[in-house]
Amino acid sequence: MDQYPLIKIEIDQMKHTILHHFNSYQKNISDYVKEQIESAVKNYDFEGEVKQAVYQVISRSLEDYFKWGDGNKLISNALNEALSKAFNINIDELDLFIKKPK
Repeated sequence: MDQYPLIKIEIDQMKHTILHHFNSYQKNISDYVKEQIESAVKNYDFEGEVKQAVYQVISRSLEDYFKWGDGNKLISNALNEALSKAFNINIDELDLFIKKPK
């Protein structure tokens, strides 16, 4: 039973030694972490990231507009009008590419 206090004293001393060393290096660690963060932020291409995100959003919006939205209808109407004037045909009356549901 006499060994338990001896073990406790050794563990307490190890804890004290570790805390002492950690505290002595805390400023060095803090300065190193701060330096690394500043370097990472300084070298990061924020402008490129923003440009890429904006480009993706605009591209997706334009694609949706012309595939599924009003842009599709505008193009269809413009084609119909041009074909009607040029060749006197109506695109809606042609059944060349798409079978319409009955």
